[in-house]
Amino acid sequence: MVLTGWLKGLVDRKRFRSRYGRFRRRGAGVRSVAELLEDRTLLSTFTVNSTADTVDANPGNGVAEDASGDTTLRAAIMEANALSGDDTVNLPSGVYALSITGPGENSSATGDLDIASNINLVGDAAATTVIDANAIDRVLDILEDATVSISGVTFTDGRAPGPGQPGNGYGGGISTGHGSTVTIFESVVSGNDGAFGTGGIAVLGDLTLRNSTVSDNTTAYAGGGVWVWGANGSATITNSTISGNSAANAGGVATGHANATLSIVNSTIVNNSATFGAGGVGDGAYVTLVNSIVAGNTAGTTGPDVNGAITSDGHNIIGN
Repeated sequence: MVLTGWLKGLVDRKRFRSRYGRFRRRGAGVRSVAELLEDRTLLSTFTVNSTADTVDANPGNGVAEDASGDTTLRAAIMEANALSGDDTVNLPSGVYALSITGPGENSSATGDLDIASNINLVGDAAATTVIDANAIDRVLDILEDATVSISGVTFTDGRAPGPGQPGNGYGGGISTGHGSTVTIFESVVSGNDGAFGTGGIAVLGDLTLRNSTVSDNTTAYAGGGVWVWGANGSATITNSTISGNSAANAGGVATGHANATLSIVNSTIVNNSATFGAGGVGDGAYVTLVNSIVAGNTAGTTGPDVNGAITSDGHNIIGN
């Protein structure tokens, strides 16, 4: 083959040297393709290799490592927050117990795990990948406008900040901020406590919950399992189970704002309890049930299973 034009110039070593300078090893200053593109938005994948709870040593450098060179869950989230673009955090089997105390800050350096960017959190399976907040704070705080996808993870032993502590007290397991878009798939939110509202998942943005379980969460206020409490907040619960949750009002699922919407499809809401209001589905503003079961729930006053204006589509089994 005969090379012509600029291509011949590139393979001609002498001409290349004379035009661009002598070749140098990367360590001597030649930039790799990735370095040349560093100003662009690159997608990063971080695979956690330690169950320790330690911070990222240098957020924003593209490497999620603590001071010992390990990639912890907290370090991976901190690094993903510091980068632009959509990032993936792979979380293998194991129990990831939070231990750095200090609720109320939003950089994920202490307390709960704060997500401020677009992150895909991928666990091995809910039965084997567990994030345990150790009751030092809620488990996960998804901040405003973040887009987050979660699969194959269990969230447990979260305690939202109580009276006199910094930060909001909503969502012992997971709290989602205004404008956020959150998808939770094949996961479990169980055994969490919300101080001011929602033991399991507090929703200010847009939540999609699929093939998941929200169970045995508690709060002294409203929404034991899931509470859509923000203006224009919305939740779609599909092929999921909401059970064993308890609250003062609406033990299973609740909407707490007149403009909030809630759709429950092919799901089961059973054995939840409330002191008053509904044990199963309450505060019925824009609530739609489709081919679901709401039964066997208890409440001290009205509506053991449902309370409020509920739209029933398809074939539902509703206890009262």
